[in-house]
Parts: sequence; C-alpha cells; structure tokens
Amino acid sequence: MDSSFTTILFLSITGSVLAIVLFLIKPIIKNHVSKAFLYYIWLPVLFRLLIPAGFWITLPEMTGLSVSSILPSVPSEEYTIELPDDTAPIPQGNTVDQFVMTSPATQHSTGTESPQKVARASFLAFLGDNLMYIWLVGASISFGWHLISYAFFRHKIFCSFSNPSTADLELFNSIHSARKVNLFTSRMTKTPLLMGIIHPLIVLPQISYTANGLEKELQNVFRHELTHWRRHDILYKWFAIFVQSVHWFNPIVYLITREIAKNCELSCDEAVIRVMNKQERIDYGNTLLILASDRNISKLIAATTLSEGKLKDRIVSIRDYKKTTATAIALRP
Repeated sequence: MDSSFTTILFLSITGSVLAIVLFLIKPIIKNHVSKAFLYYIWLPVLFRLLIPAGFWITLPEMTGLSVSSILPSVPSEEYTIELPDDTAPIPQGNTVDQFVMTSPATQHSTGTESPQKVARASFLAFLGDNLMYIWLVGASISFGWHLISYAFFRHKIFCSFSNPSTADLELFNSIHSARKVNLFTSRMTKTPLLMGIIHPLIVLPQISYTANGLEKELQNVFRHELTHWRRHDILYKWFAIFVQSVHWFNPIVYLITREIAKNCELSCDEAVIRVMNKQERIDYGNTLLILASDRNISKLIAATTLSEGKLKDRIVSIRDYKKTTATAIALRP
C-alpha cells in the first residue's frame, strides 16, 4: 500500500477515535460548558484528521499494513519439476522427455478456480494497488462539488444584487462602524446570510425591513451575522469542508461536520444574547421564528444563514440561557 494513503488511513482512524470519545462525553458536559466550547472543541479533531504530527516516517512500520493484509491476492501457480526415481534404470534415448513440469492446476484438476473468482481476485488486487489514485479522485470530486456549488450560488446572488433601503443601511452603519462588511439585498435569497472570507458581505432578502416595521428584527439579524464574521465562522466552515473532502470515505467525518454546523449557530446565538436582558432575548427568539422560516440555502454552500440548525433547539437554548458559570468560563476557548 502506498505510504501516503497509509498515513491518510491512519489519520482517519485516530481522528475517528477522538471524535467518538467526544460524542460519548458530550451528553455529560454539555450542560456545564458554553456552546462556544462545544463548537471549538472539534478543531483539534479536524487538525488530527489532517496533520500527521510526527507519524509520517514511522507510520508504515507502525501499522504494518500492506495490500496482501487487506485484500486477497491473485493465486499464483507454483510449478514443480518431477524427477525420475533415482533407483529406476535410466532409459535410453531422449532423456528430456522424462522430466515432467506440473502445476497445481494439472495436479488437482478438480480444484481449478472459477473464472468469477479469478476475476474478483484480480479486481481486488487492482483496487489495492490503486487505492491512492481512488482516494485522490474521491477527494477532488468532493471538494470540487462544494467549490462549484458555491461558485454557482455566488454568481446567482451577485447577478441579482441591489442596494438596501436608506433606512436599513443607516441602521447597519450604526451597528457596524468599522464598515469592513458590505450590505446588499438580493431577490435570490429569502433569508439573511453572510458570505465571503476576503470580502465579506451580508445579503438580505429584497425588502425594506425598517419601512415594514421590522427594525428590531433587522437589528438582531445584523448582530447575528456580524458575530459570525467576527468569529471567522465561514473560514471554519471551509476548513471543515476541506477535511471532510480529504476523508470522504469515512462516515464519522460527516457526523463531525454536521455537529460543527449545529454548534456554530447555537454558539453564535449564545454570543449574541449574552449582553441582552430577558425581553431582548425573547425578541431575538421571535426574530428567528419570523425570518428563519424559509430555508432555501443548500447545506453545501459555505455561508452562514439565520436559518441554519434545528430551530427548535435554538429556541430552547435561548429560552434556557443562563449567565455563564465559572466552570464554563474556565473551559471556554
């Protein structure tokens, strides 16, 4: 087996073990730590899945993996030469004819492998000899699919850009004084979203919130999406997508990315409501109910939206929010 693929396989196994441990202890610690802790705790797992961390040179010797240890090899014929009995008299004439070359097929004609078994063994041997190329094709397709999906979505959004209303823009500028994030509206989205890493922007549905009496809801939207921006959640999401593509053959990795997406929204909600009083938290929960009802953004898109995650879990988390304990503060990354 190619040493590079052996390293990837080893990282996938060790990362999965670490992930399973976290899944097992999560029910025990989830009520004693912050949502941010449950969100960022997956970063070490992602790095474990991606970085050999000293195992690169010694990995093949440690694992002892080879094609023959994983896949059955094609049975090879061992030929034997039968010699005449030394005690028998040497016949006259052409002595070469007395040497008979036989194979297992001729010695045991009844044990001949069927064509189906030979073809299957040949295919498995071919598979084992080309695992690195198969992995590379799978990883390229997985990551390429996310890139293409994002490119099409970005193009669709950009082609439908329009400027927000003056009142909505003034409200945004009053909250985001640094002005490192741009604000636009688009008819191609029905839920607010944040997209872009180098040039981040918030995209709103093509309505005027302030003019329709939704100023308070829009303010909560801005707080939510700007919190995503300050925490670099889109960069985190792309990193998780990359690791998932590298380990596309491992089902545990898909559970990890789903857990990250879930805790991303829960921890963002927690960060937003941390400075709110009880009534403001109720208003924030109502904002989720009003604006997050339409979920037309694919999970393949590396953007943060107000509609991500299970709405019921988020509402319950907001309702049951308590000020951070000393233990949670100590465990917060």
